[in-house]
Amino acid sequence: MCVRWRRHLLPLLALLISTSCTEVKDFGEYWQRGVVDSSLSGTWQKIGLPDEPIGSTPGADVLVFTNDNRGSYSLQSINPISPNLPPDVAAQTEQDNQVRLAARTLKVGAVTFLMVRPRDGDAGDGMIERYEVKGTTLLEYRLNNAAALDLLETEYPEAENIRKNLGEGRYVVIDTFDDEVFRVLSRIAGDPEYWEPACQYQKM
Repeated sequence: MCVRWRRHLLPLLALLISTSCTEVKDFGEYWQRGVVDSSLSGTWQKIGLPDEPIGSTPGADVLVFTNDNRGSYSLQSINPISPNLPPDVAAQTEQDNQVRLAARTLKVGAVTFLMVRPRDGDAGDGMIERYEVKGTTLLEYRLNNAAALDLLETEYPEAENIRKNLGEGRYVVIDTFDDEVFRVLSRIAGDPEYWEPACQYQKM
């Protein structure tokens, strides 16, 4: 999913690349507020965005959402293993394809976000991404990090849990998802200035 993420999060790299996800170290009590969105259930095939080569569009080739009957989806991201892949890459891809992550959705105003984290007992951070389902099409959005960081600097300079990353690059990270983070997301959730389409999937 995100190329910035640590080695132990490599299975997430197959789901979303760095331009379409925001790292969350801890969802805190907001994980319990998440629900299972029935419109996500099933298997989704990546179709990319109009007028863009599908090979340059972020995201795994296939997403599978399965209700785990514990208040979450079991989320699997699958990429093809072609014969010309180097053996080590093919082996890693096959291993990543078997990983299941926990996923719930969170409403922020009229907008819906996908919360993803390792299943209970597994190590690693999580991520959050805005999405919407229109009929049989799943549309994922990327956060405009530049606009979001400008907002944080001007309107929320004292924010502690949603901030600029440390180190190279300039992007938003979330430490503990708390009321402060929710307020910031509420401020930008429905504003197109902060979001742009990242990828589309078709229900199979």
